[in-house]
Amino acid sequence: MTTAIIDDITELKNYYIEWLRDRTFLRGISGGWAEITTPFLDRHNGLHSNLCQTGR
Repeated sequence: MTTAIIDDITELKNYYIEWLRDRTFLRGISGGWAEITTPFLDRHNGLHSNLCQTGR
């Protein structure tokens, strides 16, 4: 691979990481729970959310 290709791939990777950070949201919920919402679509074409609980 040439340096130009590696630089292009690195730039695309950095753009993707920035895009993902800008569109990922964290929200605290009572009882030690948190909601993580990502820009990925679920089967209903809505944003994908995960609920997480801190260690017990």
